[in-house]
Amino acid sequence: MRYWFVLALSIIIGMPFAKAQQNVKVSDILASEDAFIQWVIANHPIALEANLLATEAKAQILEAKGGFDPKLYADWDQKSFDEKNYFSIGDAGVKLPSWYGLAFKAGYLLSNGVFLNPANKLPTVGQGVAEIKWTLLQGLLMDERRANLAKADIQLIMNDAARISNLNKLLMSALDNYWDWMMITEKRQIQEQALSNARLRLEGTVQSFIEGDKPRIDTIEAFIQVQNRVADLNKIQTYEGNARILLSNFLWLNGQQMIEIDNQVETLDLDEQEEVIPMQELTNLKALLDELHPDIRQIQAKLQQLDVDKKLAREQFKPQLDVSYAFLSGGEDFFYNSNDENPALWDLFSQNYKWNVTFNFPLFLRKARGKMEQIKVKTLRNNFKLVEKRRTIQNKINTLMSELTLAKTQIDLYTEMVNNYQQLFEAEQFKFQLGESSVFLINSREQKLLDAQLKLIDLKGNFHKKKAKLLYAAGLLAD
Repeated sequence: MRYWFVLALSIIIGMPFAKAQQNVKVSDILASEDAFIQWVIANHPIALEANLLATEAKAQILEAKGGFDPKLYADWDQKSFDEKNYFSIGDAGVKLPSWYGLAFKAGYLLSNGVFLNPANKLPTVGQGVAEIKWTLLQGLLMDERRANLAKADIQLIMNDAARISNLNKLLMSALDNYWDWMMITEKRQIQEQALSNARLRLEGTVQSFIEGDKPRIDTIEAFIQVQNRVADLNKIQTYEGNARILLSNFLWLNGQQMIEIDNQVETLDLDEQEEVIPMQELTNLKALLDELHPDIRQIQAKLQQLDVDKKLAREQFKPQLDVSYAFLSGGEDFFYNSNDENPALWDLFSQNYKWNVTFNFPLFLRKARGKMEQIKVKTLRNNFKLVEKRRTIQNKINTLMSELTLAKTQIDLYTEMVNNYQQLFEAEQFKFQLGESSVFLINSREQKLLDAQLKLIDLKGNFHKKKAKLLYAAGLLAD
C-alpha cells in the first residue's frame, strides 16, 4: 500500500515538470545565440530578480511622495474630577504640505470647562482655523522630503543600470557555457568520425593481411589507432556530458523549473556561424560611454544623489526661520465681526488671527560642517571610481578588440590549413589503396588533420566567447 502511495505522489509531483518539458523544445531555445539569450533573460531566476529592481525603485519613489500626502488629524483632551468638567479641548482637521517650504492647515477647535485655561477659551460654537506656514530660510530651497523624492527618482536610474549590469554578468556566464557546449559537441562529432575511419581502416588492413598484401605489424598499428580513438571519444563524451549539465543551469521555465538538456539535442554548426566583429556598436559605445555603460551610469547616479545631499546639507548652514499665520473664526464664519464701518476683508486680516515666528541658529555649525565634509569625501571617492572605471572599460575594450581581430586572422589561417591537411590525407589514402603507403603514414596524416580540425573548433568557439566578453566589457550584452 505504501509503495502505491509513494508512486502516486511521485507522479503528481512530477506532472508539472513533465508538462513543462513537453511544452518546451530545448532545440528551439538553443537554436541560436539570440534565442538562448532571450530565453535566459525571460526565465532565469537571477534575471527575474534583476527585474525587481525597477519595481523596488518605483516603490521608493511612492514612499518619498508620501511625504507630501495630506494628513487628517484629531486630538481630544478632557479632564473630569470631583464631578466637575475641568476642561474638554478638541482639535481636528487636515494638514497639506507642499513644495518650497509652504504648508497649509485647516481645522476646527472646540473647548469648554470650569477650569479652562483662558488661552484655550473659544466661542461657544467652536472656532475654525485656516493656517499657512512658510519656511523662509533653512529648508526653503531644499528639505528632507524633497531630497528623498529627488534621490528616489535617481535611484530608479541607478536600479535600471544595476539591472542591466546583473543581466550582463548572467549572460556572460551563460554564453561562456553555451559556446563550451557547442565546441565540445562538435569535437565529439569529429572524434566519432575519426573512430569510424579508424575502424574501416582496421578492417581493410586485416583483410589485406589475410590476402598477404600487408604485414602483420600494420594490423597492430591500425588496431592501436582504433584504441586511441576510442579513448579520445570516451574522454570527449564525458566532457560533453559535464558541459551539458553546466549549460542546463541556465535553462529555466518561469524561474521555477529547471529544463534538462538530453544528449539528442544537436548544436549549431560552427562552420555556419559568422565571425563578425561588432565595430559599429563599439564605435557608438565609445562616443556614448557615460550614457550606455551600466557600471558608469551607477556611479554617475550615485554622484547625483550626493549632489542632492550636498544641497540639503547647505541648508543646514542657514538659520531656521519659520513664519505661520492663522485666520480664526467664530464657528464657521471668518467674517462674523464685519460691519459697515470696517469691510469684511479688513476684519479678516486685522482682527481675528494668530501668527508665530520661530528662529534658531547653531553657533558652531559643527553638525552641518561635519555632514558637508562627509559628502565631499564620498563625492571625491566616487569621482576617482568614475575615472578609474572609464579607463578600465576603455582598455578592456581595446584589448579584447585586438584579441578578437587576431582570433579572426587565426580562424582564416587554420581554415586554410584544415583544407590543406585534408588534401594531404586524401592523397595518402589514395596511395594507401595503391599499396604505396603504410598505416603509420596515413595515421600520421589523419592525426595532423584531426589536430587542425580541433584547433579550428577552439578558435571559432573562443572567437564567439571573446565577442561575448567584448560586449560584456562594453555593457552591451543585455541590450
